[in-house]
Amino acid sequence: MIQLKLYGTEGCHLCDHALELITEATLAYANITFHYIDIIDDEELMNVYSLQIPVLTVADKTSLYWPFSANEITHLIESAQ
Repeated sequence: MIQLKLYGTEGCHLCDHALELITEATLAYANITFHYIDIIDDEELMNVYSLQIPVLTVADKTSLYWPFSANEITHLIESAQ
């Protein structure tokens, strides 16, 4: 199982766009779990990601920082398998 996490916050239009790209890029995969993490609720995450969101991680190791594309998401997933 591949675990994707998107770090973002409510009201972030770039985060909304990233979520659309993730949905598009993951349609072909059955072995993916996805979690959206709102950084506003965690001071540590705010310190790490506040100026960088949206940030996508796979297996808590590899990250994509905005801007990224559906193709980059697919490549990230493929490299995690």
